[in-house]
Amino acid sequence: MTMENAYETEVAAPTAPTGTTTRPANAVVESVATPSYWYWCSTCKLAASKAGACHGCGTPYALAPEVGVPDTPYNPRIPAERTVRGVVGSAVAMVLVIVAAIGAIVVLASHGSATDSTSSASGGGISNGAHVDGLSTYGIAPLHGTLRLQGTWGTSVQQFSLNPAITAGATIKSQLSVGKGGDTIAMGSFPSADPTGVLNQVVSATPQTSDGGMGQKVTAQPTRDLTIAGYTAVAQDMETRTTKGGLVNRGTLYLVNAGDQVVVIRTSVVAAQAGDLPGLEQALVAIG
Repeated sequence: MTMENAYETEVAAPTAPTGTTTRPANAVVESVATPSYWYWCSTCKLAASKAGACHGCGTPYALAPEVGVPDTPYNPRIPAERTVRGVVGSAVAMVLVIVAAIGAIVVLASHGSATDSTSSASGGGISNGAHVDGLSTYGIAPLHGTLRLQGTWGTSVQQFSLNPAITAGATIKSQLSVGKGGDTIAMGSFPSADPTGVLNQVVSATPQTSDGGMGQKVTAQPTRDLTIAGYTAVAQDMETRTTKGGLVNRGTLYLVNAGDQVVVIRTSVVAAQAGDLPGLEQALVAIG
């Protein structure tokens, strides 16, 4: 890390001519621009314009390199002593924290790799879909059915990670990653010996609010029960708002008990298309 040199200006007092009495001229100090510094956390990859402690891990910020902070998503480490419900709640809420940080919905990666703090999606098995009579259709193998969406949807490369407390360390296999305008749907699955237990982990009866960074707040609503493609599922609605209350985006995270595996689905819409969410959920429910 390169530290910039401090700027100093030394001014020598003028020497009076011999035999005369004069009043020294006032020293003129040149104005030197103060360098602009950025600070960052190398663990969570969060940046700030002033020194302080990282919101993710509590470590004091370090001075950022002159070339800037590396372009890496925020993946906070969750303290081990927290309860399972607390861990899961934070993991779910963090989905939209990433959104706030980069200004776009970031959900399910069709190409990704596991890290030591998250289980990420891996490539393979993604449905290409078809467009017929104004509908975009996609075969969803883990749910043994077809998803039908109004209009023309295209491939949307997205990123999605869940805490290992939910996946038990299993790798998430990408099944679908599509978008239309400001709407996106991403879907993945991972094997589980106890899918019912996985769903029970995410059940929450109270709203949860977390700092989304950049002055934004992420709120995760209490979970609700429903069926998707005839399978038992839980859903958690989330939204990101600015400090003045303006809506940034909304989305819903679904976990589906599909027998020997859990299917993870994430829908998301930008503020201007928030009214599209109910229709997306109806399409998921009707998979068959």
